Amino acid sequence: MKSLYLLLGIALFLLIYRLDSLSYLESSEARYAEISREMLVSGDYVTPTLIDIKHFHKPPLTYWMTAISFKLFGINNFSGRIFPTLCGLGILIFTFLISRMLFPGMPHIHLWSVGILLSSLLFLVQARVVTTDIYLSFLTIGAIYFQWKRKFYYGSEKLIIPAAILLALAFLTKGLIPFIFFIFPYFVFIFLFPKMKNVNLSGSFKFLIIFIIIVTPWFWLIIRDNPKLLEYFMVNQTVDRYASTVHHRSGSPFYYIGVLLVGMLSWFMFYFPSLFMTLKRWKTRHEHPWEYLLIAYTFIPLVFFSFSGSKLPAYIMPALPFFSILLAYWIFGKYQNHGFKSIHILNFLLCLLIPLLLIIRPFKNVPSQIGHYDLLFWFLLCFPLVYLIIFRYSLKNIRIRFEWVYGIYNITLFLVLLTVLPSIQDDLNSFEGLAKVINSNLKEGEQLVSYKVRLPSLYFYTGQRVIHLMHDREIQFEDQKSMATLETYLSNDPEKLADYLLSDAGYYVTIRRKDWLKYLMNQEELATAVDTLYENQKYLLLKNQRLKM
Repeated sequence: MKSLYLLLGIALFLLIYRLDSLSYLESSEARYAEISREMLVSGDYVTPTLIDIKHFHKPPLTYWMTAISFKLFGINNFSGRIFPTLCGLGILIFTFLISRMLFPGMPHIHLWSVGILLSSLLFLVQARVVTTDIYLSFLTIGAIYFQWKRKFYYGSEKLIIPAAILLALAFLTKGLIPFIFFIFPYFVFIFLFPKMKNVNLSGSFKFLIIFIIIVTPWFWLIIRDNPKLLEYFMVNQTVDRYASTVHHRSGSPFYYIGVLLVGMLSWFMFYFPSLFMTLKRWKTRHEHPWEYLLIAYTFIPLVFFSFSGSKLPAYIMPALPFFSILLAYWIFGKYQNHGFKSIHILNFLLCLLIPLLLIIRPFKNVPSQIGHYDLLFWFLLCFPLVYLIIFRYSLKNIRIRFEWVYGIYNITLFLVLLTVLPSIQDDLNSFEGLAKVINSNLKEGEQLVSYKVRLPSLYFYTGQRVIHLMHDREIQFEDQKSMATLETYLSNDPEKLADYLLSDAGYYVTIRRKDWLKYLMNQEELATAVDTLYENQKYLLLKNQRLKM
């Protein structure tokens, strides 16, 4: 247990280190932070709003938790991330418990399960940001743990209660999505291993009743006042999101393989070779049912989301603990004597390639300021080489496995990124710096305008309502009174931008650099009518000059 406490201590350090150094980034994190702030300010914990417009993309649990954190610790960059960090620690604990439950008497696998997850960039990043996915992952893996313990290990029927509660809260976090991780893989496993089926109708009924009791109140209240909302949840936010590209987040069927290669770095390289070796021994599968249980809980979500019309890296996050446990079992258990020489070579090249690419910076829109940190990247580049030499001549003699380099390297890379990113965050969809310029210049009666972009972080950091030009919002749930107000703050008339910039009143306009250059092609006189108060690689903050004339 001392080793587990050490890993959890390292995890706590990694999750809170410079936690407030980054602003809430657009679009996802800033959106959740602003909705939660508005919920706290209004005192309405039933109807989420984003920039004072009803926002029903997700159920409210993430907003509730963030608003509570703002209430307890203040509205700032640190407080909104406290509960995600605690969820991250909870996920690590559940990962250990599941590993210990499936593979008793193999403590090295339990610890490596935690170690692999802890050294995965996708986990470390998601456990430090305000989004639904870390809450969903914690609640789903908790529900799965209690469900497995009850079904496969003859645990007490009382375990139905925490399993149902956690799954219901996961449903209040992201709707139907937790069922993809909780139910689909289970039915695939039972189909392959029918003898493992443990039918308990009374237990299932209790589970359903508890689930409904927790989920129903909010949905009843919200649908009662917004009758079209049920169809919106079921069709627009579920069926359309999966089956179409209406949300403009499509990607290749291999998208999530790339996500896991980057998100788990060297660890994921072992997945498919080990999977193929395991499937070759299909006839002996009944000797290793838990291995196939983990395969189901990793492979099914991977396939499901790979064919979705809407893709974001964090969607696969709830499966990450099961990847970690399975990889720990394969690398340090079942195939511990397998050389994996080609995998080690590829991983070593990957460890060299990542910092080299960051140094060369061949990517579009990579900030030039990153060059000030080349020494850190050179250190990272040399790290695997130095480790390889040390391993070759000393560590091998004391039986320390080479895989240590992957965990240490991934964590080192993460710490280097935490050091670099805050200084270049203005070029990473952070608008706190822009908001500070507005706050230092804004006078009474002046207004903010956003052209073709919705920036919740401007509202969050300035407290000022923003006029949105040429950016559609979903307003079908607004009443007539709200619609009258919205006419002032929403417009699809591009000519209004010129009206604001030539107005006698004061306006601050946030606009993409490319949109401003395009707009000037037809409105050349505006170039001399504005001051540029702030700029980065993608955005400009303009202020009209009419008050000076």
